[in-house]
Amino acid sequence: MKEISAVISRYQTTSDVIGGAVEIFAVGDPASARLNIAVQGVHQAIRDDGAGLWDDVLGASRLLRWRLVTQPLPVEINLALRDGVESLLAEVRKIRNAVGRDGGRLLDAIEIAAVSTLEEDPAAGEILQTSVDEVGANDCVIVVAGAAAAAAFSRWIGPSGVAIETASGFTSSIATREQAYVVGPPRYFVPSVVTSPSSRAVCYITPAWFKDRSIPVSAVSAHAENPIQVRVRTFEIGNVLLRSEALNAEFDELEPQPNWGDPEPGRVPAMSEVLARRVVLSGSFEVFLDDGDRIRSLSPQQPVGERVAYTDVNAVRPGSYLLLREGKTERQAMYDEAISLLGADGAAAEESQRNWKAALQSRMDRIGVAEASAELSKLGVTRSSRCGVWVEQTVVRPQSDHDFAVLLDWLGSPVESTIAIASTIRKLRSQVSVNVRLNLEKAAADADLGELESNGHLSLVNRQLGFRGIIATRVLHVSPRREVIPRSDARVLRTSGGVKWLE
Repeated sequence: MKEISAVISRYQTTSDVIGGAVEIFAVGDPASARLNIAVQGVHQAIRDDGAGLWDDVLGASRLLRWRLVTQPLPVEINLALRDGVESLLAEVRKIRNAVGRDGGRLLDAIEIAAVSTLEEDPAAGEILQTSVDEVGANDCVIVVAGAAAAAAFSRWIGPSGVAIETASGFTSSIATREQAYVVGPPRYFVPSVVTSPSSRAVCYITPAWFKDRSIPVSAVSAHAENPIQVRVRTFEIGNVLLRSEALNAEFDELEPQPNWGDPEPGRVPAMSEVLARRVVLSGSFEVFLDDGDRIRSLSPQQPVGERVAYTDVNAVRPGSYLLLREGKTERQAMYDEAISLLGADGAAAEESQRNWKAALQSRMDRIGVAEASAELSKLGVTRSSRCGVWVEQTVVRPQSDHDFAVLLDWLGSPVESTIAIASTIRKLRSQVSVNVRLNLEKAAADADLGELESNGHLSLVNRQLGFRGIIATRVLHVSPRREVIPRSDARVLRTSGGVKWLE
């Protein structure tokens, strides 16, 4: 009955929002508007030459703009704003002697605008505080753009009793409130904030200088017979004279975005290569994810004992949390641990593995991977197209006993003993995987997941089974395209200085 009541309540709140109108408070904020104009001036000046020397200045300025828009807290307690200004000023100082007179003027404009953001409290925050006081904290919910913003708002305005939610928490909440205040431009929030709200009214609070005030719509709405029509009422509040009139659709996104680089010409991966997507992670990490096996993930909102799971690679999205091992892939670590569990028999097991894989590699070198796959297919090997992958150390054996037996016979390798040894390694690796999950669940239960949600990454020390330095880290961005990389680079956690302005 509770589930039915929740569905009925959600339909009612959606009807209330759509039946009325979504409001937008376009708040004048001269300080952030000046910064926006200064940053745009740099973009226009270097449009034809590319960023190059200016990369870090632009990265720091975009992050500062993002924080001004999504975390308009009072300056006195706005640690993210102060940190953003200091970082930007540091990047300005680094290149000042290298940009010439005209570049110096651009830096002056950015420097002055950045410092001015610390001289008075953001107007959007004052409007938010007034609005919450008028409606009543218990009847409101503040919807923010991410976990870092949620943590900051909780410290500032949370003690008044008002609920603070990210968009996902807001749309999944079973509590119904009268009013939701969404802090930031509509385009940076999912359509369900309006089409599936947990409040009877929705109001966006956005800078007046931000041009795009359109309400995002679901991708399926274009195919719906009667799509939801959202009416919007916009109220301009405060000093809106500084609008940055030159702002246009060609100007970069407000939210910091990664530079994926120029796509290389499409080509078929070699046997030692794989197609993978670059995934930018919190903590200045990145990883390349190939298709295939699932990847271990963490769900902080789940109960203790149910937080660690496997996620399909194609389901990894911004906001997901991945569990990645420092130094080498989890597959390699589990294989090594399985071999160590064999004790004195480990060396013989590895020798058996090396022998049949070397024989397969030799055959493929002689006749080619395609011909080897074709011959195996004629012999009834159902997954013959994976023969190029079977030579990898962490791929213990083909999944099918029949395929493995036919393969070994084709290679002239011992069949029964090789299958038995490989099956034992696979069984031990599965046991290791279960033990790792149990230990990770314990580590997650003992960890401060509040720190994970606010910082975006956390080290989970798991000293059992030799697994150390496992990082829980939030996905920030996923590349829209696949690229060819060495197979050995897939799923290897690595640091990346190029992502420092994306959090």
